[in-house]
Amino acid sequence: MQKKYPYLLPLVFLVFVLISIALWVVWQWNMVEVEIKDRLERPALGTLDALEVTIHAQSEDGFFHKKELQKVVDSVLHVSRMKFIGIFHNEQLIVRAGSNKSIFIDASAKSVEGTETAKNIVVAWRMLQFFGADKHNNSREFDLDLRKANLKLVIVYESSFYHRIRERYHDGVLRSAYLMTVIAIFIIFVWISSIRNHVLQQELNIQKTRADYLEDMEFSAAGLAHETKNPLSIIRGLAQQIHESSSGENHKIAEDIMESVDQATSKLGDFMAYAKARKPKIEKIEVSSLLSKITRILQTHSSTVVFEEDYRVSYIYADKGMLKQIMTNLLLNSLEASREGGKVKISLLPGAKHACLMIEDEGEGIDPQLLEKIFKPYVTGKPNGHGLGLAIVKRMIDLHDWKISVTSMVDKGTTVVIDHIKMEN
Repeated sequence: MQKKYPYLLPLVFLVFVLISIALWVVWQWNMVEVEIKDRLERPALGTLDALEVTIHAQSEDGFFHKKELQKVVDSVLHVSRMKFIGIFHNEQLIVRAGSNKSIFIDASAKSVEGTETAKNIVVAWRMLQFFGADKHNNSREFDLDLRKANLKLVIVYESSFYHRIRERYHDGVLRSAYLMTVIAIFIIFVWISSIRNHVLQQELNIQKTRADYLEDMEFSAAGLAHETKNPLSIIRGLAQQIHESSSGENHKIAEDIMESVDQATSKLGDFMAYAKARKPKIEKIEVSSLLSKITRILQTHSSTVVFEEDYRVSYIYADKGMLKQIMTNLLLNSLEASREGGKVKISLLPGAKHACLMIEDEGEGIDPQLLEKIFKPYVTGKPNGHGLGLAIVKRMIDLHDWKISVTSMVDKGTTVVIDHIKMEN
């Protein structure tokens, strides 16, 4: 998996880090909301304590004069940042200061004490209790008897800095998240760069090993040609003399010898062509005339197979001799794999910058296990094949810096695609 997808691990790690940062941001925002709420509610509860003490100080055994209690509430509201102060008696508002038109107050809440925060407003309440004698001896008249009553003190506390605190905390969290993201991306970039360098180094090593191997093959091919070609020529010449001067069984044996020598010479030529491929001589080629000529010649090998040609690019740049050899090899394979009445389609299609050459047949297809290594030398699916034809094709395509790919389905056909072909704009 690591060799097939070398960048998978760093990308998965990056996704994991980004998800972790996102979760951290959500957690920090929740923590910020809790902290801000605590910072807002603490002063409100402190104000509630001070107001309760003041109210208790004004009471006489739980008896109040309503006007005096109203003055106390008004004075506290005047010197504080509170928007509203209210005293509820049996869920009825009996004393109030400030405006609560735009503020919802749940006066029927059953809790003894609590707070609610909404935007920049804090609502705090507390149940009050007053205890005193059943009768009061003071001569002043009291109009409020709050002893043992269901009494609730409610204040609305304004905290205008709520948004500023919230924005400051959130900005800090986002800056930290941004910094962590940049650091993570930088680390992943360095990681991927190191993997890329390692992959490129491996490819260079493979190319160097292959170049050394081909150099050794070229040297071996030259020696093989020198040691083999001359004896083969002598053998064929002697066999030809026997063939011309004899009859009967000797005539047939001489003919078999010449045929075997010709096959050995052909294989030797293919081997030398693969091992000693020359550098391509790039020139401008008119595609339709060259490929049509090849198909006309190959049509004689199988008159029952039909060629379909679709050339939408007029000129490409390639080595003419190599291109001819590439197409001859590929089309011969398609012809040999095709059934009677089959069809072989040749297409040359333009791309954004390069042309794409396709050869499609409806033949036997290629076995999936063989498909992975068809471009390796001496790999063949033919009974009498020597396995150098496609290896030579691949070598010539690599020398052009083209790309070749093959897809095939057994009993359905094969498609060969050659891409990155330089075309005339």
